[in-house]
Amino acid sequence: MAPETQLVLIPGFYRCHNCGRDVERVHRVRRWWLCDECQAAIVEPTRPGESARLSPGDELWRAREAYWQWVEGMERRYPSRVSHGLRPAPPAPALSSDSYYPYCECGAERRVMSIGRPGLFGGPFAPLCPDCEARHTVEHLYRAAPRLAPGRDEEEWLDLLLKSHPELFEMGLLPDYWFQLKLEEASHALP
Repeated sequence: MAPETQLVLIPGFYRCHNCGRDVERVHRVRRWWLCDECQAAIVEPTRPGESARLSPGDELWRAREAYWQWVEGMERRYPSRVSHGLRPAPPAPALSSDSYYPYCECGAERRVMSIGRPGLFGGPFAPLCPDCEARHTVEHLYRAAPRLAPGRDEEEWLDLLLKSHPELFEMGLLPDYWFQLKLEEASHALP
């Protein structure tokens, strides 16, 4: 914990963070050093050791409000140089009420996920049913294919997908949905 007054070093060579003057003595207020005059003008009117019920019109209320405005101004003038290390991980998104509803937009049942507490209908459930999830996977792969390896034809892509995603073929989604997307893309390209 930092001391309230400065350590004895070289008298007359202390700088007040508020007014910028070189003085013989400073007082620590939060992380700044203040001369006697600034201490008396900024901190002492707030009567730090006193606790009382305040209303917005009180003199002490106005003094403390002015003090916190001064702190905000000092934060802008002298930003903290301390690195606080790693940032905390962002909070996990809260499960919405939709994640506890057992049916997908298409009407099929969604899979139960292993996280979270069970809700009224069981759950929480995956965002999509297995069929919609597989369709989204195929759509993403179809749109990414020309950028991943330009020049490959559909047969080569479907052979690779058979090796990497055999479940899409077992569901009967591939190769039909791949060519359906190709036809839709061709029909949009026509004037």
